[in-house]
Amino acid sequence: MTPDFSLLTTNMPATTKIPPSVKIPIVIEVMLSLFGFWTLWAFPYNNGLLKILKSMTEPGALIPGPTAAPMKQTYTGIEPVDNQLTILVSFFYTAIDGNRGDVSISFLGLGGAVLAAWTLITIESYRSGNKDKKILTGYAAGSEIFNNLLTER
Repeated sequence: MTPDFSLLTTNMPATTKIPPSVKIPIVIEVMLSLFGFWTLWAFPYNNGLLKILKSMTEPGALIPGPTAAPMKQTYTGIEPVDNQLTILVSFFYTAIDGNRGDVSISFLGLGGAVLAAWTLITIESYRSGNKDKKILTGYAAGSEIFNNLLTER
């Protein structure tokens, strides 16, 4: 008994048109991605935030905000890592130092969401079904490295 492949080889057109119900979400996703790129990189570049953050890695920089203390710039002794940690500390310090309670509470919620997502990805990476899939364990590290490479320039 031979299998019947006639259903697989029916006359189908060479090009299949994508219906509008599928095009609309694709267009919306592309537009949201472009908007996300603009808000993450173009807007901070235009208003000078990236320049200010980069200046925090220069010797003699002060902690941003109401305090006038010098910024610690050596954490590990590895210059690229120290530069990134300095930028992260200078960005988040004013949000969590407690001078603005509303901002500190907002970042407490953000920290909880990030911690929950990180925990979920870590637990999912240990699941036996994902044992050989490096995408879950490498995603967070890879995206962090990619982010660091973009902000170091």
